[in-house]
Amino acid sequence: REAIVRLIRLPADLPADELRRVVLEQEAELYIPYPRDQADVDYQPLGLDLSQDGIERIEVLLAAIPKEVVDNYLAVLQAANLKARCVELASFSLIRTIRDQLIQYSPQEAVLLSSIGYDSSEISILVNGIPQFTRTVNIGTIHMRQVLAQALNLPVSRTGDLLRTLRLPLINPADVLATGEQPVPSNPGVAAVARVVSDLADELRRSIDFFTSAESNSPVVKVLLAGPGAAIGQMDGFLSQSLSLAVELADPFGSILIPDSIEVPLEERPAMGVALGLAMREASK
Repeated sequence: REAIVRLIRLPADLPADELRRVVLEQEAELYIPYPRDQADVDYQPLGLDLSQDGIERIEVLLAAIPKEVVDNYLAVLQAANLKARCVELASFSLIRTIRDQLIQYSPQEAVLLSSIGYDSSEISILVNGIPQFTRTVNIGTIHMRQVLAQALNLPVSRTGDLLRTLRLPLINPADVLATGEQPVPSNPGVAAVARVVSDLADELRRSIDFFTSAESNSPVVKVLLAGPGAAIGQMDGFLSQSLSLAVELADPFGSILIPDSIEVPLEERPAMGVALGLAMREASK
C-alpha cells in the first residue's frame, strides 16, 4: 500500500540513457510524496502511444516504494538465510499470470483487477494489460473473520474454515421488497460478512468512478477477482449484483500446463496468482 505506480508519457525521441535520467531524476520527484533519496525507484518503457494532440510519446511505467519498506522485507529474508532475487509489487506478479484473460479485451476497454488479501485488497484498473490506476483499501479476509466471530460469538481463530464455506447471498429480483429495500440474510454471520463485502463493493465503485472521470474513452467492462478472499462462496455473483458489472474469478493457471498428478481445486487458484507470477519472471524474459 506504500507503493507509487504511475503511467507517464515522455517524448518518443529520448535516447535510452536520457530517458533513464529523466525518469529517475526528474519525473520520479513529481510523483513521490517523500524525498527521492529515501525511495527505491524503477521503471519500464512500454511502447509508443499517439496522444490526442497527434504527438507520438513513449509510455513509461514508474514504480516507487520507500527504502525503509523494502529494507524491512529484506531483513526478514536475511534472518531466514534467504537472498532476494527481486522485489516486485504483488499486483505486477498477478497481472503476469492472467495475460491470456486480459488479451481478449480491446485497447479501448478497461478491466478492474482486485486481489482480496488478508488485511487489505489491492485494486488495479488495466487497459491493454497495463495498470492505469492502483490503490489499496483496508478491507480483507481478517475483517470478514472478525465480524463473523462477533456475530456468532466465536473466537476469530475458529472462523477461518467457516469463512471458506460461507456463501454470500444473491438477490432474487422477485424477493426485493416493494419499498425497494433488499432482504437481509437470516444467518447473522452471513449478514455480517455481506456488509463487509458491500463496503468493498463501494470502494471498487469509487475506483471505477474516479478512473472513468479521467479516462472516459476506456469504460470498465469486467471485474476480475484474485486473492484468498475471491474463493468465498458466490463472491463473484455478489459483487456483480452490487456493481452491475460482469465479475469473474481470475485463473492464474489458465496458461500453465499442470502435470496430471497435481490437482489444484478451482476455488484455490485465485489465491496462488502472486506466487505463480513471481515464479514466471524468468520464463517471461
